Amino acid sequence: MNIEIELAGVRLRISLRLRETVKYFRPFITRSDCDGWDIRVEDEDIPRYPLICPSGVLDPFSEAYLLMPRASAFLLKHDRALIHGVSFVWRGRAWLLTAPSGTGKTTQLRHWQRLCGDELEIINGDKSVLALETDGSLRLHPSPWTGKELDAGTVSAPLAGVVVLRQADHNAISLLKPRESVFALFQQFLNLCDDAEEAHAIEGLETRLIESVPVWRLDNLGDEDSARLTIQTLSEYEATNHESI
Repeated sequence: MNIEIELAGVRLRISLRLRETVKYFRPFITRSDCDGWDIRVEDEDIPRYPLICPSGVLDPFSEAYLLMPRASAFLLKHDRALIHGVSFVWRGRAWLLTAPSGTGKTTQLRHWQRLCGDELEIINGDKSVLALETDGSLRLHPSPWTGKELDAGTVSAPLAGVVVLRQADHNAISLLKPRESVFALFQQFLNLCDDAEEAHAIEGLETRLIESVPVWRLDNLGDEDSARLTIQTLSEYEATNHESI
């Protein structure tokens, strides 16, 4: 089954092995002409992700998941990439909370939702599209890959900043230096980086991100106080630095 989808303004064709997999992509299906690249799960993709497809036999979820790095490789050719993290719009701009899986991103999101209410609107609960726009700005867009909690949105917004989460025995937030940001962020781009061209493209997007927006590290207990500290810190930073970011 072939479908055409649009991600962050870029259209591509997907060849599905399983008809049922289409349910993961329905909000992104378009009837417009695509940009001419078919992606599909290749046989060699299946053993690369034994936790996703332990039996070696595709089901709809595993097929959708295994399409993710193929889609991100295509997006890279258009100055876009999938990035791992919870993203939302807060006060008109997008924020990304990122960390390795199991570090508490969804927990932080739930705290933010309780504390901010209608001020906050979900972009994506797990994997967003980071786009370098033609004017040089960065923007976060939704994607079909929403994570097990299925936190999905339809909005996009200019990127205001990134918060890198780290579990700790205390709550503290600080701005990262560029070198620290590089190490923290590169592994959160969802690309195979099988060749130098793809790695350089990721490097270019990451460099633009670090040059454009603040990157914070939140050492946290996972409690509501850690989210409250983050909100207060970002609010104060925005109030004094809005013109420069």
